[in-house]
Amino acid sequence: LTMSSAEEQPSPTPPTSLSEEQIRAYQRDGFLVLKAFWGEAIIQELIQCIEELEKNVKRVKSPFKSQQKNSARDLIDSAHQVVGFGAGGKAPIQQIGHCLHRMVPSFRKHSYCDEIWKLCRALDVSNPQIVQSKVVLKPKAH
Repeated sequence: LTMSSAEEQPSPTPPTSLSEEQIRAYQRDGFLVLKAFWGEAIIQELIQCIEELEKNVKRVKSPFKSQQKNSARDLIDSAHQVVGFGAGGKAPIQQIGHCLHRMVPSFRKHSYCDEIWKLCRALDVSNPQIVQSKVVLKPKAH
């Protein structure tokens, strides 16, 4: 799922049903992008949360390069914490993860809400589980 940008017109509540085309796309691709899924109030709540995390989260140098020998093990080992990943030092954080859905209240509230469960049922996901959650930070355009 993706959060909508300011240019898109988010709906006040998430859609309650999916089109046949969306269901087929999920079955074919294994993922589904829903633009404007959350309303503006939820988006702003999560943006505020991300801004606080960015200021206060423990920073670590990102070990995740696909060619590195232990990158899969490092990824699995980081699944139970929330840290900011970057190039190191004072460099900007590039990602915050990997356990936002369990450890950060705003993310937990929206990760396990009824709308997500309805989506899972509509997509025939029999045992939905969140394994990881993260935010990818892009530099602000000036």
